[in-house]
Amino acid sequence: MYNKIAIMQPYLFPYIGYFQLINAVDFYVFLDDVQWINRGWINRHTINNNSQEEKITLSMKKHSSRATINEVVIADGAKAEYLKKLEILYFKAPFFKDRFQFISDLINSKYDNISELTEHCVQEISKLLDINTVFERSSNIQNDKNLKGQDKIIDICKTIGTKTYINNINGQHLYEKTVFKNNNIELLFFEKEITPYKQFGDTFVPYLSIVDVLMFNDIDIVKQMIKKGNLV
Repeated sequence: MYNKIAIMQPYLFPYIGYFQLINAVDFYVFLDDVQWINRGWINRHTINNNSQEEKITLSMKKHSSRATINEVVIADGAKAEYLKKLEILYFKAPFFKDRFQFISDLINSKYDNISELTEHCVQEISKLLDINTVFERSSNIQNDKNLKGQDKIIDICKTIGTKTYINNINGQHLYEKTVFKNNNIELLFFEKEITPYKQFGDTFVPYLSIVDVLMFNDIDIVKQMIKKGNLV
């Protein structure tokens, strides 16, 4: 049994708050067997372009509108295109050389399925930051696959055997504490804490991808950043 778990969709290089949440739990579930969301954050993230937030996307092959996340595959040539843009935008960053090689190795791994690739990236970055959380895919959990929304989350918690579920505070409107309590599960929300750091310009651009954090900070500093945040 795990004391605290979190369940979220797999995202491509999400912002540091995602990793703060992972660090706050014992068991983390990638919600990979739910419907794909067009123009969502599964295959894209924000980057720093001349001190402005910009979205960068890893293109996918055409797929059914009803496809689940774990059924979607990366388009031919998309990895090289994605890495080229990162290189152009960050080659003057103080930690570019080592970090770009690390990110390139992740992107150029054997995974062409977007769910597998994003999960791989999150887990490897977690290792880099000394996060010891256990990971699993929702598709590997023997829960009721017909349930949706809050009911699906509660059922996964029951199947795993946890007593505490933690969600990003931005999702407060999706869940009811009384419903969780009636199922003998404590519902808590994680409030991230973003630490400003030196970027290219004088103005700090918050909530950018973990890529931006890694490009501008020593690993020991990032390890301290992911320990921040509060449960409410």
